[in-house]
Amino acid sequence: MGSVWFAVVSVLVLVQLSFADKNRCMDKWHNVYVIYPGSQCGQFVQWAISNPSGRVLSCPHGMRFNVVQCHCDLAANVKCPASKSPVDCSDLAPAGIKVSGIYNFTVGTCKMGAYCDMKEPGHEWLLIQKRETSIQKPLDFYEGMRSYVEGFGQLGFEFWWGLDNMYQLTNPKKNSRKYELRVDLKDFNGHSGFGVFTDFSISSASDGYKLYLGSLKEGNVGKMLGRLMDQFLRLILIIIIITIIIIIIKITVITADISKGNIGKITKG
Repeated sequence: MGSVWFAVVSVLVLVQLSFADKNRCMDKWHNVYVIYPGSQCGQFVQWAISNPSGRVLSCPHGMRFNVVQCHCDLAANVKCPASKSPVDCSDLAPAGIKVSGIYNFTVGTCKMGAYCDMKEPGHEWLLIQKRETSIQKPLDFYEGMRSYVEGFGQLGFEFWWGLDNMYQLTNPKKNSRKYELRVDLKDFNGHSGFGVFTDFSISSASDGYKLYLGSLKEGNVGKMLGRLMDQFLRLILIIIIITIIIIIIKITVITADISKGNIGKITKG
């Protein structure tokens, strides 16, 4: 069965921060190590020159990553370089992290987990919705308002990230970064479309979590929606034609009964 409806709503982070330069080192095997932002030397990225895909590793319990010696060391021997917790997916690539997955972020005092799509270099997407009904047991998106506020599903599979998370991320009082929204759609017949919109943000709960969008920057989502509307209109037209045919058949039957004098005739038992 093909995909009935698939939508990925993503946030494109425009701001790039330089982090890796002062928190990286190279061992004798030419592996480059970079401390994961906000980890306080507990986690780091192994960025092998021969395979610069990046992967997040952890030091054993009680140890920290020593950038000077370029290996895990006793915590007492390590002076952790100053690092800020990542705010969004754009903070990962400068730290050598190029693997799609679930990461922890801090916006102001709010901590949250999110799935980052790192497939396209220079365009790190934070996914806020993923829906796929072609699987055997798709996630039920018919949830109440509370679920849509808090989020539901499983990050990386089918999920809704949550209106409150979106508000915290795009709240200008906590985060001055500007965001874009990308929407990817796919219909019953496999036709796909996408749209990238500028100035994406969500208002607070007291304001009803209003969606704010700028203009359509790129994409063919208009044509996609037009195609879906054409399909809908064709379906309505077919229903109307079938209804007219049924009415004509009924009128023909009634006319035939009248011509035979069967209308109003009482049959004796």
